[in-house]
Amino acid sequence: MSIRAPHTPAPLAIALCCALAAPGAMADPTALLDTIEVKGEGLTDTGAAGFTHTTVDNEEIRALAVDQVDDLYRQVPGMNVQDYGLPGVASSIVLRGFSGGGHGGDIGYVVDGIPLNEAMSHADGYADLNVIVPLELKSMSVLKGPVSALYGNFNRAGTITLETRKEGDYREADVSIGSYGTVDLQGALGIPLPNGDQLNLAAQHVRSDGFREQSQSERTTLAGRWRTRIDDRLELAVSARAHGANADNPSYLREATFRRHPYDKDPGVQNDGAQKHFYTLRGEANYRFSDTLKLLTFVYATEQEFTRWFSRPVSGTWRQREEAYDRSVWGAGASLNGTASPAAMPIRWSSTPRP
Repeated sequence: MSIRAPHTPAPLAIALCCALAAPGAMADPTALLDTIEVKGEGLTDTGAAGFTHTTVDNEEIRALAVDQVDDLYRQVPGMNVQDYGLPGVASSIVLRGFSGGGHGGDIGYVVDGIPLNEAMSHADGYADLNVIVPLELKSMSVLKGPVSALYGNFNRAGTITLETRKEGDYREADVSIGSYGTVDLQGALGIPLPNGDQLNLAAQHVRSDGFREQSQSERTTLAGRWRTRIDDRLELAVSARAHGANADNPSYLREATFRRHPYDKDPGVQNDGAQKHFYTLRGEANYRFSDTLKLLTFVYATEQEFTRWFSRPVSGTWRQREEAYDRSVWGAGASLNGTASPAAMPIRWSSTPRP
């Protein structure tokens, strides 16, 4: 049982009622009101938003001189790279508390609008960013939070979008030499051609003997894009990528071996390693209806051969296992993109059909 005290009006409410009841307090229905100004700040106030956005541009990427895209994540607050120490195998990326990025399905990866995640591969959502040359990137954006509806699956923690360079006149090279026979050679080339055509090329070769026994690795990537303008409205482009990698792995350690030497190789490990060949081909046709409306279309194909050999103790016996993940993927897409400025507020929109 509960007893509710009688409601007592506040003194301010009583005074307000008396003022309204006074003669002349009634509003004149024919009176004209002064200008009423309504401000909407919901779209610009992102302080309470459930997501954040971080972008690393080309200038910062060049200054960092990294040999793999994973190292760029260290520039993003809240991201952590968990390196397995196994050459040829993608690292696990932690974002917003989710630890299955890169080596699982917690982060979506998109390169120029095309998903890089491998469904039903080594891990559902597995993504190897070593197929990208850091020097070829125009920008890398990290969208924290499951807000990137444009890119579909694998974005519980967020989405990472990589945009390659498609314009410009540049000649760039980056040479890095480190201990344990480590060498990183990168080059990027941008060539404006007659009639508005554009050629962009990038290449990288990385090799290392590794600081642990049986941890040698080597990988090479070539990427290129050619664009031509048929007229002021129609633009065609073709791009391709080829990647090859070979690596020896010291595998995992049993507790007794780790306590003796944390960077040793277990005696039961013999010929663990990984081998990968990755190829992509993409065609684009973009049509501009007006300065504010553009149709983007593309088709692409991906071929991959990825094999791992790794050893683990099974029921007390050290055994080696081989896993092969060969993929043949093709896809197509289209999006209608436009801009508008209602009430002097610029709005960009995109319409992407779904199957």
